[in-house]
Amino acid sequence: MNDKFILHKLVKEFSYEMMKYTNNIPRNLVYLRNNMQTVFDNSIRLIKYYTVNMNETPRIKLKYLKDLVVELSMLDYYLECLYTFKALGKNQFNVYTGKLEEIRKLAYGVINSEKK
Repeated sequence: MNDKFILHKLVKEFSYEMMKYTNNIPRNLVYLRNNMQTVFDNSIRLIKYYTVNMNETPRIKLKYLKDLVVELSMLDYYLECLYTFKALGKNQFNVYTGKLEEIRKLAYGVINSEKK
């Protein structure tokens, strides 16, 4: 049902892809893996709150979307940490941040459409 909502689909696919990668994170950076998983869980939860509350006021729906953008920003930070600690290669970093940027643009597009 929610796979028709493109934002939900992209976040879910990205989280599956990142879960495959995060299994290879070194033990000394395991806290990053746990934090990243929490971000993905929260992101899916916020999207589901948004889709379930479609009949609510725009202010409530915007809150869920803005919280989603904050979660995505945290994920960007965690990816940067992995790259800095050399647990993530430059090509992988560019690919993942590119996908994350696409998801963030889509979220901002939904926010702008809600404001109108």
